[in-house]
Parts: sequence; C-alpha cells; structure tokens
Amino acid sequence: MKQTAVEWLVEQLANNGILHSSDINQAKAMEKEELKDFYFGGCSEMYATEKGFENYYYETYKQKQI
Repeated sequence: MKQTAVEWLVEQLANNGILHSSDINQAKAMEKEELKDFYFGGCSEMYATEKGFENYYYETYKQKQI
C-alpha cells in the first residue's frame, strides 16, 4: 500500500518520537512526487511536460526543485 507523505511523516514520528530535518525533507520530496503524478494525470499531453510541472510547482508553492 502506498503511503501519502503525511502518513509517512506521522509514522516516522510515531516510531521515533522525534522528527529529524531529513524526515521533513523526505516528506516534502514525497509530496512533490504526489503532486507531479496528479499534474501529469490531469494535464493534456500537449501541456504535460517536466518543465511545465516545475513552473506550476514554483508558481504555486514558491519553491524550487527539491
């Protein structure tokens, strides 16, 4: 079963009792991949490009690639 980034992060906290910055960075990377899957699933093939996704991600979240 695939976990969401939030589920994975909660599991890390439950197992370790603490969250490390590496856990948070991993969850952010997982979330970005989830968004990427959603983006490519919802865009027409003409617009679904890696550069298009990066532009969408930056404009929406004001974050550069992780």
